Order: sequence, then C-alpha cells, then structure tokens
Amino acid sequence: APTGLVVGNPGLRPERTHDIEAAIAFLPGRLLAVRAVAFAGLIDDAIAYTNRNAYQIAPDNTGTAGRLGIDTFVSVEPARWFALAATLGLLSSRVDATGAPLPLAPPWSSRVAVRAGYASAFTVEGVLRARGPVSSNICGTLVAPAISLVDVVARAPLAPGLWLSGAVHNALDAHRASRNA
Repeated sequence: APTGLVVGNPGLRPERTHDIEAAIAFLPGRLLAVRAVAFAGLIDDAIAYTNRNAYQIAPDNTGTAGRLGIDTFVSVEPARWFALAATLGLLSSRVDATGAPLPLAPPWSSRVAVRAGYASAFTVEGVLRARGPVSSNICGTLVAPAISLVDVVARAPLAPGLWLSGAVHNALDAHRASRNA
C-alpha cells in the first residue's frame, strides 16, 4: 500500500452506486442454515486512492466500474456444543478506464469456523480465513498475493452479558507483494 501524506482533492465527485441483489435462504432449524446472495452493481465516479508523487496519495475519481458476484453461507450445528460455519464469496469486478479489477477486491474470499463448547459457556473457536490475490491500484499493476489467516479464539462468561475472551490472530499470515509484468 502507498505510504505518505494523504492529501485532499477539491475536485472529487461523490461516488454513486446502482446495485441489484437476490437472495435465497433455507433455515429449517438449529441444525442447518444455508443462504446465498447474488449481486450486480455499477459504480459511477468510483473513488480510489492514487499516488500523486513519492510522498503523497489522494482520492481520485476513476470513472465507471462494475461488479458481479455471489456470497454463500452454510452452518451446521449437529450438537449444542459443536458448530461449523463456512462462507464463500466470488467476485468479478472491472474499472472501465483501465480494465483492471477494483482495488482491494479479491476474486474470492472464504471463512471456515469450528466452535467447540456451548455458545452460552466456555468456547474455543478455530477460524480459517482466506482470500484471493488483490490489485492494490487502479491499473492492476501491483498485486498482493492470496493469503490464509488462522485465528484461535477462546471465551468464557464472567457474568450475565459480560464475557472474557482471548485470541491468537493471523498465525500463518505472510506480508509480501508482487508486480505483474
């Protein structure tokens, strides 16, 4: 990501979006829940931060951009002390001026969580989050690779409405970027 002083842009126009979505859900009870949401959108005067020079970044309008995708969710709770939940999102996006994907919009992202313990008592949850590679600029020339993150979260009730929790986050996170040639 660019570093430096973020400066204003007095000529910035408001970003406008036109979206449509459709959803379906199957929620027969505690054991199973399934949802899917499909969406499409058009962004007029999309806003992205661009480098002005080696030391400054500023918001700029990029023109028209579009996006199309689906978000899915499934959870299974076979026992009150055990649950599994998974999400998957797929996204196709494009900035018309450059043909590149929208900055910081991965083509896919996912989350899988496994909970052991009663939801109202002590619980331990393992969470795997992952996403595909993302463009870091409006031209698509700087790409951050796909990442996977692992979190472990434990929580216990102290009193009604008061919880104590602790977590280890991003155990497998790798920070790096690559240039497309």
